[in-house]
Amino acid sequence: MRELLAEEKENNDRRARWLSKCFAIAFGNTLARFWQDTGGADAVIFTGGIGENSPEFVPEFVMSLEWIGLTIEADRNAQAEEGVRRKESST
Repeated sequence: MRELLAEEKENNDRRARWLSKCFAIAFGNTLARFWQDTGGADAVIFTGGIGENSPEFVPEFVMSLEWIGLTIEADRNAQAEEGVRRKESST
């Protein structure tokens, strides 16, 4: 994903854009099925390479699932601390 997003950004590569959209759709379908089968979730947390290094992918993915009530904390997604964006607990 990191390479796809870099290629898209640096060279305006439409093929890289298409592939990242295909990934978002496939991942979205998987999550939507999980959502249906389990009755929902309190949160979706992106980990690994996408969670740590691809904050630009997350909003695109989340927008495709707004119909199930998924929203993004854009300010938290944009904040990075050593490559990790996290929500601090107030408890």
